[in-house]
Amino acid sequence: MNLRRFCIFCFIAATGFVLRAPVNAFGPMADALKSALGMDAGLFGLIAGTPLLTFGVFAFLSRGLAGRSLASIAALALSSIIAGALVRSLPYSTAVFAGTVLVSAAIAQLNVILPVVIKTAFADKAQLMTGFLCTMIGISSSLGSVASVPLIEAFDAWQAPFLFWGLAALPALFSAAALVGLQHQTAPASSSASGESMTTSARRPFPWRLGFIFALQATISTVLANWLPAAMAASGASLGEGAALVALFFLATVPGSFAAAFLRSAMRRPGFPVLLFTFFTASVVLIGTTSDPALWRVFAAVAGVAQGIFITLSFTLLQTESRSADEAFRLSSRVQGAGYCLAGLAPAAAAVLIDLFARFAGLGALPGVLGTVALAALLWCILFTRTLHGTKRTR
Repeated sequence: MNLRRFCIFCFIAATGFVLRAPVNAFGPMADALKSALGMDAGLFGLIAGTPLLTFGVFAFLSRGLAGRSLASIAALALSSIIAGALVRSLPYSTAVFAGTVLVSAAIAQLNVILPVVIKTAFADKAQLMTGFLCTMIGISSSLGSVASVPLIEAFDAWQAPFLFWGLAALPALFSAAALVGLQHQTAPASSSASGESMTTSARRPFPWRLGFIFALQATISTVLANWLPAAMAASGASLGEGAALVALFFLATVPGSFAAAFLRSAMRRPGFPVLLFTFFTASVVLIGTTSDPALWRVFAAVAGVAQGIFITLSFTLLQTESRSADEAFRLSSRVQGAGYCLAGLAPAAAAVLIDLFARFAGLGALPGVLGTVALAALLWCILFTRTLHGTKRTR
């Protein structure tokens, strides 16, 4: 690896480290924000649900940045994360909301360009680097949730998590200089070739299948994070035990994402999605059928590893389904825009499904939550398999 690629690798690592933590840090801050700002549950819930929908909307809008360099997009987005952290630290609930929107919009831009950076700088190691990026995202997700309360207690300030993750974006901002000169637009051989390429791109149908794949993997995380602790409590466990299982689940996505980077040949075998679905579904079903907390932790870890693979393979499709860095940029914008917008509806959809489970099957909240994520995993595996087979036929 030459110096330029090493610097870009450092950028990917540093950016991945802050790609989820600033928004995941918000959830555990409920008591601190209520005490310091008098924030009510309704506003807190509104702010907590904002990032996912913002990811989707601003991923779509990122298509307007297609003419800008990757370095300028990255610098603007990372600067916005830092600015958003400062805005969120002002002693007003409206400032917390506005800062959260700004941070989420910035992360949406980074979500879009990182697969393009990998496609451009590491075309020969795209799946390995995608696995590494998703590993960093998993670490960011876990640390964002776990670190909030200790940071508030250590600095005796409710703003501490916001400011900490704002400062954590500085290394990524400095390392964005490595992207200078890295272009995602492919220079055409001739004007006619360029026109043909643009016409082909314009006529290409919207990648709904990839959008749903992204939505389903995000839905699994969203439903478990929002519903599992309360569902566990309703089934006789403590709220703390449910929250600990969610934290363990997200932590286990890290080795899952890392392992997925080495599954390039296995992922194209017809039985692989079936095996992945079986492991995930068996784990979540067993969480609902056992009362041993030790077994809960084991099954949550196995499900987390499978979810890490779901996430990494979803991002990998942005590489395999695009032929150039420019096409990867447009595909990433459209797919993540559709995926995160659809996933933003997940909490409401989950509430309906859980109610249906309770009304027609006589089941409690916990089987409803676990059944919902198992259904999402099944649909993901079906769509992923169809996408791979479609790719084989066209190529």
